[in-house]
Parts: sequence; C-alpha cells; structure tokens
Amino acid sequence: MTLNIAVAGEHSIFQSSDFCFAEWDASSRSWVPVREFGFKQEVFAGPGWTAIVGFCGVATTSDGRIETGRWLVEQREAFAYETATYQDFIRVLLSAHSWWGRLGAPRSELTFVVTALVDGHPTVSMVSNVARVDGPDLPARGPILVASTTRLSQTRVFVRGIGAHLVRRNDRRALARLADRSNDPEVVRKRLAAINGRVARSNECRGAVTEACMVAHVPASGSATFVPYGTANSEGDFIPTDAQAVLDLALASGEISRQFDASGKPMPLRVVQSSRVVSPGPTGSLSITFPRDVGGTSDPVPTEGP
Repeated sequence: MTLNIAVAGEHSIFQSSDFCFAEWDASSRSWVPVREFGFKQEVFAGPGWTAIVGFCGVATTSDGRIETGRWLVEQREAFAYETATYQDFIRVLLSAHSWWGRLGAPRSELTFVVTALVDGHPTVSMVSNVARVDGPDLPARGPILVASTTRLSQTRVFVRGIGAHLVRRNDRRALARLADRSNDPEVVRKRLAAINGRVARSNECRGAVTEACMVAHVPASGSATFVPYGTANSEGDFIPTDAQAVLDLALASGEISRQFDASGKPMPLRVVQSSRVVSPGPTGSLSITFPRDVGGTSDPVPTEGP
C-alpha cells in the first residue's frame, strides 16, 4: 500500500510517498512487507508544464509480470517531452488500463496522484478506478481507470492511500501555510516527511506504510528535486529504479566508489538527493545528477515541530 501527500501551490508543488510494498495476510489480518524499498514517484514535463506522479494501491499485477513503478519509468523514458501536452501525459496514465483491466487484482485500487504546474497554475489530477480529485470515491472498485482534474486558485493539500485519515485537518492547513510562506523548500519537505513518519508509526498503518519516504519538489522553474528521508538504516543499497543505469556508469568510471567499513565489509550505496531536468536534446529525455556523497546517509525522519 502507500501513503501519498501532495501539496499544490502557486509557486511550487510537493509530493511525498513512502516506500512500502506489502501484501495483506488474511490469517494475521495485517500487512506484511515484501520489499524494503519500492519506488513510486516519477516526474514528467512538456512545454509549459511539469508534473510529479505517484501511485497508490496495487504495485504488481496478479501474474507478477508488470510492476506499476517500473511501468512509470518505461513511460517516462519513451515520453515526447519536447511536444507533449499535459493532457497527452494524462492519456499515458490512462493507457495503464490496457494491462490493469486484465491483470489488476479484483476489487483492488490503482490511483495515480498527479501534482503539476500547468502554464503557471497549480493543478492536481487523479487517474484511478476509485478516487476522484474533488468528490467522494466511487461506491465500487472496478477495472476502468478514469481521470479527474482540478486547477487551483489557492494552495491545497491532497492525501491518498492507507492512513490518509490520520493526516489531520491541522496538518493540511500547516502544510498549505508553509508552502505559501516559506522560501526554503526543505522546511516543507521535512514537514511532509514528519507527517508520513507519524502515520507509519500508528498501530493501524504498521507494516503498510514505511517511516522512510521520498519527497519531491518542483518550483516554478520546472526542475525537480527528490530527497529521501529515513533510509540511513537500510540494509542494502538505496537506488531509485530510474537511477541505477546512471549509477552503474559512475561506478564503472570511478566517479563514485563504494565505501567499506572498518571490517572491510562493503557499505550500502544510498542516493541522498537527485535532480531531474528536461534535456534540450532531440530525445527529450530526463537527465539525473547525484551528489558525490552517494555513499552517505539520507536525512533521518524529522520530528514534527510547531
């Protein structure tokens, strides 16, 4: 499952997503994690718009052939950034119906949450078989994905996924105020990470939401920054899916080297921040850059302040 929190403001947008890939165990009536890190966010862009997209619900089809996160990476790699409109992007998400309708788990949810700046206007869309941006959920979860979009006149917060009801009204108001008033995006990112951590520690979300999360931010300039929180204690490498090829090249060239602890044991490689911008090249692909301390640790999950 997933907790997704989106903040859409006039000058910038944010979106947080935890990393949990879990299965419901009927015998214990609890969520059982099946993967330490599942990556659930991507950034898409075109002339006049930039969007962060995350997803909630089923992460892998019933036959195990398609992973929603990997599918998003594939769509991003093939996307026509130089010409595509925002509606073209929404149609890409709707095309997930080609496999979701056949292979998605019966009566399960798949919701793409999109936070965007479109021609300078904060915009939120949901492509889902159950959720709507401004309105109640559908009474039944079906196999059809439907898009709903709203263009905002003021900063708003949207929450989707397990534990969404634990993101209180005061949390949403505080996030909206921070997005409006703070010139430092790190302040908003840390508040999002703190709220995610609190929900993850609740009894009803234990095993279904990770305390660690990724927070994405896109300012009016259109360049996206992704910052992980709480991954320092991970046992293995922390490398987002779409970053692995770039990291492999950096390791092969010697630009980045794996570190070792005092006993000579290899230390995990952990991306501590990545930035993504639209490339001016003919392929319209995204370029990804990493800080040189990729072998270091991410920020811990922040505690909530005033």
